Amino acid sequence: MRTNHPLAHEPLMLDRYARAAHLAPTPYSGGRRHPIDVGLARGQSSGPS
Repeated sequence: MRTNHPLAHEPLMLDRYARAAHLAPTPYSGGRRHPIDVGLARGQSSGPS
């Protein structure tokens, strides 16, 4: 992420990530969910938070 991004000022913890506005450049199709959404729904994180 760019150094002047609003979320770059302190560690990006799961709760800050979840509260942030997100951009979806491609539409979701049908009932398919993005793997990040699936992981967040399960309460999991696959990297530094």
